[in-house]
Amino acid sequence: MDNHVNPNGPDEVAHHHLFLEETGEFYRAAEILMARNIRIVKYSDEGHRSFPERHVYFRDVDGNAIEICDLYEDDQK
Repeated sequence: MDNHVNPNGPDEVAHHHLFLEETGEFYRAAEILMARNIRIVKYSDEGHRSFPERHVYFRDVDGNAIEICDLYEDDQK
């Protein structure tokens, strides 16, 4: 997109779109990203400030930050 302005810096993900996945699909999605050599901007499975989740952030072809996450209960870690 010619006029697209990314609100994030190169390694920032503050402004992003979120896709919530089931545990099995989360890992499958992460594997697909890695298999396609899509750069992972951030990955974590603990320590999120808002809610317990596993999450992976990456950028789409237009540079938008995308998060795929799997919510889990504290006993599922």
